[in-house]
Amino acid sequence: MKKFLCILIMIVILLFPSNIYAKNVNNEKNYANVVFFTYFNGDLEGKKYMEDNYKTIMEYYNGSSETSVKNYLENISFNNFHLYNLFPQINDSTFIPIELSITEDDANNSNYDSIIISDVLKKYPNVSGTIDYDKDGIVDNLTIILRNKADNAGSNSSLVSHKSDYPGGNDITLSNKSLGTYNMLNTYSIRNTKSSVIIHEFMHSLGYPDLYNSNNDYPVFTWDIMGNVISPPPYSLAYLRSYFTNWLSIDEITKSGTITLNTQDNKDGNQAYIIKSPLNDYEFFVVEYRKKPTLFDKIDRSISNSGVIVYRINTTITGLSNKFGSYGVYVYRDNSFALNSTPSSAVYNTVFSKELGRTTVGNSDLNSKDKALLYSDGTNSGIVLSEIGSSSSNSITLNVSIPNKDNLDVWNELKYDDINKNSGYKVQTSIEMNNKIYVGSITNNKLYTTVYDNGNWSTISNGTNIVIGDVSPSTMEFKIINNKLYLIYGCWNKIGVYSLENNIWKKRAEYNYSTGYMSTEVINNELYIANMYNNNNAELLKYKDDNITKLTNYYSGSFVGDPKVLSINNKIYLMARESSTKKIKIYEYSNNILKEINNDILVNSYDAKDLNNKIIIAGKNTGDIELYEFDGTNFKKKTETIPYNLPQLFKSQGNLYLRTIKDPTDIYSNDNVLMVYSLSDKVTMEGNNIASGVNADYSGVFSIGNRLYISYIKDDITHIKYKESNNSLLSLSITSPNKTTYTVGDNVDLTGLKVIANYTKNRKELSNNEYTITNFNTNKVGSYSATITYEGISNTFNYEVIEKVILNPLKSINLNKTSGTKYIGETENLTVIYNPSNTTDNKNVTWTSSNNNVASINNGVVTAKGIGNAIITAKVGSLTASYKITVIKHDNPVIVKANTLTYNGKEQELITVSNIKGNICYSYNPISSCSTNESIPKKINAGEYTVYYYVIGDNNYNSKSGSIKVNINKKSGSISYLNKSITKTQGDQAFTNVLTKIGDGIINYSSSDNKVATIDKNGKVTILSSGNTVIKAIVIDGENYFYNIKEASYTLTVNKKIINIPITSISLNKTSGTKYIGETENLVVSYNPSNTTDNKSITWTTSNSKVATINNGVVKAVGVGNAVITAKVMNKTATYNIIVKKKENRPITYKYTYDSSKKIIFKLNNNVNINTFKNNLNYSSIIKSNNNILKDNDLIRTNMTITYTDDEGNVQIYNTSVLGDVNGDGNINALDYVKIKNHIMNTKKILKDVFILSADYNNDGKISALDYVRIKNYIMNGGK
Repeated sequence: MKKFLCILIMIVILLFPSNIYAKNVNNEKNYANVVFFTYFNGDLEGKKYMEDNYKTIMEYYNGSSETSVKNYLENISFNNFHLYNLFPQINDSTFIPIELSITEDDANNSNYDSIIISDVLKKYPNVSGTIDYDKDGIVDNLTIILRNKADNAGSNSSLVSHKSDYPGGNDITLSNKSLGTYNMLNTYSIRNTKSSVIIHEFMHSLGYPDLYNSNNDYPVFTWDIMGNVISPPPYSLAYLRSYFTNWLSIDEITKSGTITLNTQDNKDGNQAYIIKSPLNDYEFFVVEYRKKPTLFDKIDRSISNSGVIVYRINTTITGLSNKFGSYGVYVYRDNSFALNSTPSSAVYNTVFSKELGRTTVGNSDLNSKDKALLYSDGTNSGIVLSEIGSSSSNSITLNVSIPNKDNLDVWNELKYDDINKNSGYKVQTSIEMNNKIYVGSITNNKLYTTVYDNGNWSTISNGTNIVIGDVSPSTMEFKIINNKLYLIYGCWNKIGVYSLENNIWKKRAEYNYSTGYMSTEVINNELYIANMYNNNNAELLKYKDDNITKLTNYYSGSFVGDPKVLSINNKIYLMARESSTKKIKIYEYSNNILKEINNDILVNSYDAKDLNNKIIIAGKNTGDIELYEFDGTNFKKKTETIPYNLPQLFKSQGNLYLRTIKDPTDIYSNDNVLMVYSLSDKVTMEGNNIASGVNADYSGVFSIGNRLYISYIKDDITHIKYKESNNSLLSLSITSPNKTTYTVGDNVDLTGLKVIANYTKNRKELSNNEYTITNFNTNKVGSYSATITYEGISNTFNYEVIEKVILNPLKSINLNKTSGTKYIGETENLTVIYNPSNTTDNKNVTWTSSNNNVASINNGVVTAKGIGNAIITAKVGSLTASYKITVIKHDNPVIVKANTLTYNGKEQELITVSNIKGNICYSYNPISSCSTNESIPKKINAGEYTVYYYVIGDNNYNSKSGSIKVNINKKSGSISYLNKSITKTQGDQAFTNVLTKIGDGIINYSSSDNKVATIDKNGKVTILSSGNTVIKAIVIDGENYFYNIKEASYTLTVNKKIINIPITSISLNKTSGTKYIGETENLVVSYNPSNTTDNKSITWTTSNSKVATINNGVVKAVGVGNAVITAKVMNKTATYNIIVKKKENRPITYKYTYDSSKKIIFKLNNNVNINTFKNNLNYSSIIKSNNNILKDNDLIRTNMTITYTDDEGNVQIYNTSVLGDVNGDGNINALDYVKIKNHIMNTKKILKDVFILSADYNNDGKISALDYVRIKNYIMNGGK
C-alpha cells in the first residue's frame, strides 16, 4: 500500500519587471442611449409621478456625481467610453410622459416589451441627435422607464428591470434606424438603487453577464455591479472590463514572484493580474486591489473593506455568466472571515490586507482543500498568495507561488460543455473509437451524445427520445462491434440496444425482463449481456441480428448483484455477487454447458475485466481493495492493495486501470475524491487526485495515443480530464501476410500476418482475436491498404487486386445536354456519356469553346461570360459531341416602393429603392437615360407625385425604367374659437374672438344676421344693432392640411342700449282717403322722435262704426258716409278722415269654369297656351307666374296670377288651376301623382286651393286613390 506523496513546490521569489501592468488601453468609443419615460394606461398617479420625478432620474443618468451613469462609465473605462443620453420628451423645459396602451397588471404578468416599444415609437418615430455612433444602422441602445407602484413584478414580465434584444427586425424603427439592444427599467428599482440598476442593465447591453444566481450562494455579490445591484455602485471586476469591453489589458503570471497592485482608478497602474496554474488549461485566478472611499456617493463605497480580492474565471462557461448554475466568475471566500455562516457574509468579508490580519490564501498541498484556491471541480490549483501588504496607500504588494508543471503528474481539464447539465438524475458512459471520444448520457428518457474529434466537440443527439422503462436507466454502456458504436442500457424490466448510423441513433432490439443491472462484452464481434432479473437470478443474453435471446440462466438463489460476462481462452465466463454470502459466483460457459468455478473471494463490491487471457478481479470487502488473477484454472491473489472504495476496472490500449473513490466513510459525500491506478505491471497511481464531490457510480477511463482520459459526473454535469499515460500504447508493428496480390473474387489469406503492440514500457504480440482488420477484400480491382486496429491505434499493409483485361473500344460519345440558355455568370455542368459505358479506351476529354468571350469551358463546367452564342465541344480521341449555349443578360432586379407619407413640414423621400444593379436616375417626367447615381427625390408639400426612374444596366443586367405614384397625405388640422358665446351691448366697439387654427386652411367668416353684426375677412366683428347672431368661421382645406371639422362658431348676443326719449308727437301714414264698402286701409303710426323710449301702445277709435271700423290699425269700410279714425299714444293723437262709397262690380266672363268667391279659374287643360287663354277672356289682362309676365306661347299652368280691369276700372285678381298639374310646372308627369300619393299617405298634405282643385282629377270633390290612378294611367298612355 502506498500513500500518495504530497508534492513539495519550491517557491522562487522573483521580482517582476516594472513594465508588467494591467493598464488601460486606448479604445475610445461614443455610444448613444435614447431614454423614454412612460406610465401605464389610465394611471394618472403614474403620470403625475413621472412629471414630478423625471428630473431626478435624469440626474442619475447625467448628473455631476461620480456614480451617475455617464460618469461611472467614464471612470471605469478610463475615459474610453462616452455615453450620450438623449431625452426626446424634454423640449424647451416641457415634459409629457407617454401613456402606454397596456396596464400595469398586463406588464406584471407577461412580456409586453414589443407593445411597449411600439407605443413609444408611435409617439416618437424620430428623434434629434446621433443615435447610431458606429453607423451599423442600429440604434446603439434604447431605454424605456416604466412607472410601477411596488416591487411586485412577475418573473420574466416586462415590469422586471431587464435588458433584451428587439426581436421584430425592421418592422419598427427609430429615426429610420433598426432596434437592437434595449433596457426596460421600473421606477421602484430606480427609487431604491438610484443609478445602480440603470448601470447594471446598461452593462448587459455592452455584453456583461449576470454574476448572481438563484441559489443564494452569492458567487460575486458586492464586488461587481453585475453581482449585486447595490447603491452606490461598485466597480466592475477588472477582468470583465478587459474581456468584454477592452478597457484595460491584464498580464498573465505563470511563474512565482512578487507583484504590486494599484487601485482601480489608476489608469496607468496595474489594476489586476491573471494567475494561471499548469493544472488547468481553462480556469485561472485573478487578483485585484479594491479601495473603499470615505465619501458616500463614490464608486466602491458599498464594499466591506479595502484590500486584495481573488476570483476564479472559468472560460468553459458561455459568456462567463453565473445565472444558470455553473459559475463563470467566482470570488474566493473563507467562511472563517464571515460574521456569520451565510454565503453573502462570507463573500462580503473575504478581502485580504495587513490591517485585516489576512495576509495568506491558498494551499500548495494538491491533495488538500483546506483554504485552497480550488477549481470548479473541487481540485486544488496549488496557487498560494502570501505576505499580502497594507491597504493604507494606493498600492499593495503580495507574493505569488505557482506550481511547476515539470514536477507534476497532473490531470488536466478537457474543455467540455455538457449538453445534458443540470437535468436531474442521469446515467453516463464514454468510450474511445477511431481516435474519437464519445460521451453519452440519459436523463428523463432522453439520450444526449457528443463526440470529440481532433480538438473539437460536436453534438450527435441533443435530447433524443428513446424507448425505455417506467423509470430511468440504472446502467448504460457503449460497445464497439465491427467498428460500429452501440449503446446498451438497462432499466427496470427492460434492456435496450441502439446503434449509431450516420450519426443517428437507431433502435435495434429490446428485452423486457431485467432489474436494470447488467454488463456487456463483445466476444468475437458478437455482443453478450449478463443480466440480473427478479433480484435473485442472473442470466446470459446474446444480441444478434436485431434480436436479444436468452442463452442460459446461470444463477438462482438469494439476492444477487453485479452480473458480469467475460472471455478468456475462447471460453465465456459469467460472474455475480451473492449478497447473503458476499461470494463471487463464477461460471464457465462453453458449448452450452454451464460449470461453476469454486473460489474463496468475499466482497461487498467488485469489478472484473479480461486481459491477455486472464480475468482480473478487484474486490472490496471490509478492508482495502484486493486484486485477483484467474487464468481459467487457478486463482492468484496479488500482494498489492488499494485502501479505497468502489472499485471499477477499465481496459484501454491493452492496459488495465482501476478507478476508486477515496472516502472511508461515505463514498457519496461531497468530500469524496476520485482516483485512478494503473494495474499493467504494478499498482501505480495515475496523477494526483482527479476531482472531489463526484457521483461515485458513473465514470469511464480510456486512452487515445499517449493520453489517458477519465469522464465523471459532478453536480449533475459531466467532466473530462486527461493526463499523459504511464504506459501508453505507442504504435503497432505489422508483418504483412505472405500473399498480397489477388485477382477479383479471390479469398484473402492472413497466413504470415504478425501484429506487435509497442508500449512505453514493453512490447506484446497480439493474437488475431485481439485486433480488428478492415478494408481487406477482393471485390474491386485496385491497390489498397488494409487497416489493423487495436485499442485505438492503427497501422496498415498494402495489397493489390487485378483482373483479366477485355478490350471494349469506344464507338461514340454524347453530352448530357445539347443546348441551353444562361444568364451572364451562370454555369452549366456538362457530362460526357460514353458508348459503350464500359469501354476500355482512353476516356480523356478535351474541351473547347467556339467563342471564349461568350462562354468558357473548364473540366466540363461551362461559364456564361458575355451576350451571344457559342458552341462547346467535347473531344475524346477522334469522337466529338457539342453543346450550344445562348447567353443573355439578367433582368434588372431593382425594387422601387412608394413610401407611406404624411405632411410634416420637412422634405421627405418619396420612394424606397433596393437591389439596384447599375446607376439609377429620377425625374418627375419620363426619363430614358442615366449617367450617374442620383439621390432619391424628396418633396415637402402634400399631393400626388409621379416619380419616373431609369436604371442603366451593366455587363450583367439590362436597363430598366418605370414610374410610381406617391402620395404625401395631408395632415389633419383643426380650428376652434376660444369663447363659445359672447354677450355685447349695442354701441360696443368692434372686437375679435380668438380663433385657433392648426394648418394652412383658408378661413371664411359669416354672420347669420348682418343686421345685428357683421364680420370682416380678418374675423373682426362690428356691432350694428341688438339681437342674436351666430358668427361662423368656415375653413377650406389647405395645400397640406385637411379638416374633418370644417366649422367653428360662437353665439353673439347684443343687448339694447336703453335711453329715455319722450314722445313729442305722433302722425299717421295717411290723413284721408276714399274707399268702397268692403275695402280696407292700413294705418301706421309714426313716432316723433322715432327712437322714443316711451310706451308706444296705441288706442284706436272711430267716430262712426257704421261707416268704418278700426282694428289694430286696419280701417274697414262698412257703410256709405264719413268717419274720423283717431290714434292715441299716451296723450298724443293723430286722425284719418275716410269717405265710404258703394261699388258696383261685374264678374269676369270667360269660357272656363271659375269660382268668384275663391277667385280661382279651374278645370283648365294643360295643353292651352297663354294666347288662346287670353282670347277667351272678355277683359284685358296681365298673366304672371311667380311675378314674371308670361309670353303668349307659354302653356297655362296651375297657380298663375291673372290681373284684369273691367269697364268701370275695377281691378280683380284670379289664380288658375290646371287639372292634373299638381306641382305647378305646366306638365302632367310622375311628380304630380307622387304629390297626390304623399297627400293620401299623410306624408305631405296639399293645402292651397288651386293645387287641391288640380289634384281632384275625377271632379268628385276630394283627393283619393282614384285621382292618383287616373293621372298615372294618363301618363302611362302617353297623355291620353
